[in-house]
Amino acid sequence: MAMMLRSTVARLVRLKALNTQTVRNVSIDNGKSKIYEFRQYWLKPSGVSSFMKLFEEFAPTRLKHSELLGYWTVELGGINQVVHIWEYDSFEQRSNVRAALAKDEQWVQGFVKNAFPYLDKQENAVLYGADWCDIQKDKAMSGSFELASYGMKVGGPAVWGSQLKASLLAHARQGYCDLIGVWYTDTGDHNQVKVVWRYDSFDARREGKNMAHEDSVLVNKMRDNLKNVVSHHNVLMNPLPFLSK
Repeated sequence: MAMMLRSTVARLVRLKALNTQTVRNVSIDNGKSKIYEFRQYWLKPSGVSSFMKLFEEFAPTRLKHSELLGYWTVELGGINQVVHIWEYDSFEQRSNVRAALAKDEQWVQGFVKNAFPYLDKQENAVLYGADWCDIQKDKAMSGSFELASYGMKVGGPAVWGSQLKASLLAHARQGYCDLIGVWYTDTGDHNQVKVVWRYDSFDARREGKNMAHEDSVLVNKMRDNLKNVVSHHNVLMNPLPFLSK
């Protein structure tokens, strides 16, 4: 009996070690990864134009503090929304930036004070970039964009990461779009994936997807991935014109 118990305990220890190693092999956060803050604002319909003009005026002030990956207005799939992603080296850097912004009178008095009346709702989440996808910063400011948000099965990338990767890379290989980045949530709704695609135009997106869906290899990889997808929502977006100048 004692020998059987020791054998069972030893087997459980080995399984735990194996599971831990598996998670480590697909981890997107090695303690040195950059973090990305995904922010989404819902604006009051009457305040959209005024908010955008205000941000354009004070964007140089904000950009002195940290790096902006992209800032977009939602064109289809939602209205009166803006989406922006900010890059930080660490949580500490983000805290330092937020503290510096709070002391920046030009930002606080010029932008924050005047922007709040135009806001209806705000949400944010912290994301890590998927370690297999290089983020294309140089392509995030011009073109037409799609933000795809996936709710995945519980378990994280260890459960669904390989199928997701295969599906997204199969799309990217079609050549009609640029994969700007893939991110997994750390704070916010768990088991969420954010994917940003760039197209030359929304019509180019339409034509490319129609052709891609005739590719049997791609379709099969999509089906494998969809087995792990709980929810899916997408919006089409335009970058702020003044940021691409």
